[in-house]
Amino acid sequence: MKNISALIVIALFLFSCRKEEHETPDKKMVPVTFVAEAFQQSVKDITPGVSDAELAAEHLEYLYCFIFNGNGTLVNAITQVKSNDPQFGTFRDTLQYGDSYKALFFGSKKELDFNLEGYAESHLKFSEDDIFFNRSDFNLGSYNPIRQSFALDRIIGKLNLVIQDRVPQNVSYLKIKRNSASQFYFNGNIPVNGDSELKVPVEKYRGTTIPPVSLTTIEKDENVSLTIEAYDNADNVVSARYVTVQPIPNKMITLTGLLFVNTAQFTVLVNHEWSKDEQVVKWW
Repeated sequence: MKNISALIVIALFLFSCRKEEHETPDKKMVPVTFVAEAFQQSVKDITPGVSDAELAAEHLEYLYCFIFNGNGTLVNAITQVKSNDPQFGTFRDTLQYGDSYKALFFGSKKELDFNLEGYAESHLKFSEDDIFFNRSDFNLGSYNPIRQSFALDRIIGKLNLVIQDRVPQNVSYLKIKRNSASQFYFNGNIPVNGDSELKVPVEKYRGTTIPPVSLTTIEKDENVSLTIEAYDNADNVVSARYVTVQPIPNKMITLTGLLFVNTAQFTVLVNHEWSKDEQVVKWW
């Protein structure tokens, strides 16, 4: 089985002007180039249509680069769209010599929404997409060329809900509620401070089982509490289950159990294609 981590290998080049071009004190700007030299993906697909054999460059449509100086001030924000940018994967900028910087990179299939302020306040507004991220801290304390390479990692995970029993004739829809994060802060903070709700119509599945329900997560090191409720046509709750799980970036966690009959437990499995970890979570 291939490596679990989802990697997009990116080479970061910081090219400076020659020293002889900076002989005068007023020439203190340094050309900086960020090059996405190669993309590779070595994991099983977490979303349909992406396989081991495909390059991640074929999967990503948007690339973002945000550069902050040592004071936490945003000095540049660059967005690239593969469909109309022949230089997709190459970022160029000119930065002040002698300062320290943070460069943050995001990659996605769909357009992302950001709130850009100072470094501590800037964040990604979370959406249901396959999102990759990494950052690089560097100093322009020399005019000598600097070269760094790093990996752009998938930051989202998946919860795959599998309800094993048949849908009763009186059940019309499900509601899946959970506490969730809605922002991914550039400093790494991912506060779980909101709630989300998904309504799943199930009338056409009466008498049989429903397909698995997939949820995208961005939470990290935080438990997520799920409430799974079944409703009839009059919007009355027919049955409900509760489970707590800790999402894992770049992994698909499968929650399997019974919803419409009395049961004492619900099983949480990390998909074997990603990991063999397993645990049992009791209902309460």
